[in-house]
Amino acid sequence: ATYTKPVLFTFTVSSITYNPSTYNFLTGIAIETIQPIIPTYSAEPDSITYTASNLPNGLVVDTITGFITGTPASESTGTNTALISVLNAGVVLNTNSLVMSVLELIYNPLAYTFTVSVPITTISPSSSYLTDASILTFAPPANLRVDASGNITGTPLAAAPETTYNLTLAVENTTYQKTIPFSFTVNNFIEPLILQF
Repeated sequence: ATYTKPVLFTFTVSSITYNPSTYNFLTGIAIETIQPIIPTYSAEPDSITYTASNLPNGLVVDTITGFITGTPASESTGTNTALISVLNAGVVLNTNSLVMSVLELIYNPLAYTFTVSVPITTISPSSSYLTDASILTFAPPANLRVDASGNITGTPLAAAPETTYNLTLAVENTTYQKTIPFSFTVNNFIEPLILQF
């Protein structure tokens, strides 16, 4: 006869972490899911839970999987440190500090009318936080330009009907991009009528 005997293995979880520990997001753009790194030999899945504090508004952590998801809200603009605690059967195993920056570039209004050969009044963002973000593309009417802070300046050289010009903001080393649609109209300069008597 063949006899079998069950063998009980006990594995100890050392820590569950997130890598990298620094993230940059854009307001209004859903983040790519952030997943914890779990050791090959870990506790039973139903004994591990997650809690979070100080996440940017709009982001949440799944208490079972530890996945961080969501869309950062505009009121979360800036940099803060989120704390993600990993619990094993209710006991804190370790706490991860994740530095999260929510970047933003907002203009209001978005529609403008210019005159040929007349310098425009500088168009500046009404709200901005551009650490680790850059303006990827912007092709406004000839002789208008945008600087690294998002300020649009210049003097239009030719008349143009109302046209949409998209400014694309990108976060470095990520796939996050945000398009801001401007509407520009450039009118011809009209010489003032001088009356002679």
